[in-house]
Amino acid sequence: MYIELFLLDNALMNSLILRTAAAMLSRRLPCWRMIAASVLGAIYAALSVGTVPLLMSLPMKLVLGLLMALAIPFKTAKEYMFSALALFLSTFAVGGAAVGLAFLLGGKLENGFVLAAVPLRVMLGSALLASFMPGVIRRVLERRLVNNSRLRIEIIHKGVSICASAIVDTGNMLCE
Repeated sequence: MYIELFLLDNALMNSLILRTAAAMLSRRLPCWRMIAASVLGAIYAALSVGTVPLLMSLPMKLVLGLLMALAIPFKTAKEYMFSALALFLSTFAVGGAAVGLAFLLGGKLENGFVLAAVPLRVMLGSALLASFMPGVIRRVLERRLVNNSRLRIEIIHKGVSICASAIVDTGNMLCE
């Protein structure tokens, strides 16, 4: 395997893990932070494979996870700990899903590497691109909502009148 493909696979997986962790926490993950953490994680993976065996140890992997969690914005130590927990949970979920999908598509495990019938980077890249779609769809729908669904309402209760601006919610069309 070429080193650039190894780095690309790892960076894609790291990006997907970070996006999943941020989604678990309902936090925005700036692209520059995701890219920086993903590239640094990929470089770490390349160094750990052949150059520095100590980097393959569980304590060092946990330290890397804690460092990657810094990419997710936080304000307090408690929020950071939740970020780290979400990162580890998303690592298990995304990694397990990738391995499961590889086996489902006729892949196999050989010397600790997943060999898939479909290139893993195609699956990871597709999943990463798909992870951006809900945000894009939400922004398009918000623009449509803001332009078409604002109303002025007047509430009268016991002779007191209050006027307010409201947004029509498609799930609730109360009129009284």
